[in-house]
Amino acid sequence: MRAELGRGRGRLPEPWREEAEVVAIGHPAAGSAIIYSIVVSCQRHGKDPHAYLRDVLTRLPTMTNRDNLDALPPKNWQPA
Repeated sequence: MRAELGRGRGRLPEPWREEAEVVAIGHPAAGSAIIYSIVVSCQRHGKDPHAYLRDVLTRLPTMTNRDNLDALPPKNWQPA
């Protein structure tokens, strides 16, 4: 899609263009967009976003690349 847009063969609808600009990495609002995405994902999977973030952000500093990260996405997460 990006290649087609770059060649001028397509255009994103106006609301999508504005949103795409907001969530671009490096944009001041990118952090907010990431947090919002996590909260919505938690809600979709019936998880409490506050409990999820508190638990995952507590676990991450002690984890290594050898730990199983499959349990961290909201879809798989279970409270400790």
